[in-house]
Amino acid sequence: MAAAPFSCGDEMCNPGQYCTRYYPGIPGGGISYSCKALPDGCADCACLCPPMGPTRQCIGTAPTGASAYCSCSGDNGQLDLQCAGQ
Repeated sequence: MAAAPFSCGDEMCNPGQYCTRYYPGIPGGGISYSCKALPDGCADCACLCPPMGPTRQCIGTAPTGASAYCSCSGDNGQLDLQCAGQ
């Protein structure tokens, strides 16, 4: 079954993209969503979200100087990367 577009907040991600949700580490901060292109040769959560520490896919979602730790879910081309601010 071919991958289909899927929702990411108010956006729709296309095949070859993943959804990033950034949860700021401050109370009352809003969740931000964006669709990003999968890095070359990367098509699953093991690649997007390594088991330990911050990942570069999440670091780019956090404010300057902040780290972001990730969790990831999904399959069949519909990957959802959650980044939590510290």
